[in-house]
Amino acid sequence: MLQRVTNPPTDRRALFELWKHHIPWTQPNDVIKELFAEGDDQTSHGASLKSFQDYALALKNELGISTMTDDTCEAIDDFTKDVVMAAGWYQHRYLCASKQADKFIIINALLVVGMPIAIIVFGTMAAFAGISATPSQIAALITGVFALQKTLSTWYAQRQQYATWYSTSCGLKDLYTTFIQKWAGHAEPPSSDLLDDMRKSVAAARALISTERMAFYKALTPPSFDMLSMITTQQSTVATLVSNLLPVKNPPDADAGANSTAANSTATDGSNSSANSVNLSALGALESDIEMVPTAYKQPATPPALTDEVVDICFNCNPLRNAADVNRLFGGSFISWFNTNMKGSAPFLGHNQINTSSTTLQHFMDFWNQIPNVFGTGSISAPQFIALMCINIQECLGNFWANPELVGKTGGLKYCYEAKKGIKNSYNTNSGNLSAYTLFTDDIYVNAHKGPDNGYDQVVTGGVDPAWKGGIWPTKFTDDSPDAQTDFIAQCDFYKLRGRGVIQTTTRSNYRSLLQYLASGGIAADTVIMKRVSELSQAGTESGSPSTADLNRVLTECKSTELDDFFSDPRILAAAVCDYIKNCNDPSCFQLSNSANILGASADIHGSYFRVGSCINGGNYPAAVSSKIIAMTIALARYLNPNVGVPRPARTVEI
Repeated sequence: MLQRVTNPPTDRRALFELWKHHIPWTQPNDVIKELFAEGDDQTSHGASLKSFQDYALALKNELGISTMTDDTCEAIDDFTKDVVMAAGWYQHRYLCASKQADKFIIINALLVVGMPIAIIVFGTMAAFAGISATPSQIAALITGVFALQKTLSTWYAQRQQYATWYSTSCGLKDLYTTFIQKWAGHAEPPSSDLLDDMRKSVAAARALISTERMAFYKALTPPSFDMLSMITTQQSTVATLVSNLLPVKNPPDADAGANSTAANSTATDGSNSSANSVNLSALGALESDIEMVPTAYKQPATPPALTDEVVDICFNCNPLRNAADVNRLFGGSFISWFNTNMKGSAPFLGHNQINTSSTTLQHFMDFWNQIPNVFGTGSISAPQFIALMCINIQECLGNFWANPELVGKTGGLKYCYEAKKGIKNSYNTNSGNLSAYTLFTDDIYVNAHKGPDNGYDQVVTGGVDPAWKGGIWPTKFTDDSPDAQTDFIAQCDFYKLRGRGVIQTTTRSNYRSLLQYLASGGIAADTVIMKRVSELSQAGTESGSPSTADLNRVLTECKSTELDDFFSDPRILAAAVCDYIKNCNDPSCFQLSNSANILGASADIHGSYFRVGSCINGGNYPAAVSSKIIAMTIALARYLNPNVGVPRPARTVEI
């Protein structure tokens, strides 16, 4: 059991006094390890004062700190709450996942088993009591129940963020482990570097938590009840189920049959429409092919979701090996087909026109002639093409070129530097980048980019402002235009390493991975940047393979304009996609399912279009891009077979 002081302090100030005066406090060395292994739902952001005391003291002891100042106490406070305790909370969340899943399965199993029994019991009781309960009436009731269960199941599944909770927990644990490995045993007396590293870890942790929270609340939307879908997609199935489960009455005798025929004949003449409607309802319960929905409720000509018919058509297209195959599939020109067929399609609003200039057409040909280099296979299916094509339309409006990320309406450095709520995080505090402060105090960066009247003197005069570590643009720098006067600032990671290419490669970590991939395959060795990688590699290692330090140096020294030229090379564009897919959270995300239910699922499951989108970006991005992919898949199927999705005419039943 943890040993705590009697009457624990009620505020940070009192806790600091305990630390400063070294009041005895025994603390197990493995308390944080236990937290990371078992989780704790009372640890979120210091919600439990006693938990906070335990973990803060454990962190202090792990580092070996005995000298406590206000700055040190505050840093330990923030690190404990935002890294250690937050990691425990997310660990607890995803450990509860299996229990919640078991409960959900049990509830649905009871519904699946209990509903048929309830139908049989209800029908038997109604017959015994002499109550008339037609199959169509019961089917209408059960249709609503099943549709409600399906809607709520889908809604519940979308709310669950197990993978995100697990990823956040791992990210926070990595921040803790990296920090402890660096500073354990070397933290006394606390130095400014120690406190800076601790603050960086806190900032990175808050960014992880913010990203997770944004994803959670975007998924936390009210369920949508589509009455038309309930009627059209489930009624005939439920009607058949009910008719098979209800007790069967004895067959009518000959006289009764004659009376029934007479009644139906009268109804056909128009004098007894109620009799006719009752018999049609009964027939509808037994004959699932009969049209049971009034004309006003028929589904629209364009299906709102994927069907197996649509998916089969698209997967059975000829394999696509190059740009010529792609254009041939779409009637000679994909871009012309897209501009004609997807214009006005709701998912493509704002992205429904691809430029038809000769340059754009050439970019398209150059990229899709490299299918083996992009996907690692000789050919791809039409759905795979559509998936990547729609991602490029989302990111770059269909232009396969460098496409450096636009920097907002103002076009300034400040846009990349700061976070935009609901749109983007700060690129300066992104864990994949080096902060502007780190670069401004790095000799390699300074020697590569300092110059007269380019912002260097303004940055370093009087010392580099610590504000360059954060995500708020320093107030004394009024000029944030990326021009000659701010070039020294513009070569920082937050601006220079913004999105480029087909899927907008972003951050130093992803750029570095791309350079490593290119070097290992000898790809584009004739480019300026890869020549520099080769020079450093040959000078630094016997094997000639680039080290992380070599790649970081190239990225630090190169210019933003050099990267623009670099990503204008079709070989780089193809390699960037291939490398990103190999290193994303699901390297097999483009192995798409040929099941319509999986391919068109609105949840992050393997084999779905949604999963492809989630591997590119988070938030509402997967939903936005998967809706485009689904719309284009349906459009292609209907282009190849105009009868797809056209409902069959209702069968005429002779009564």
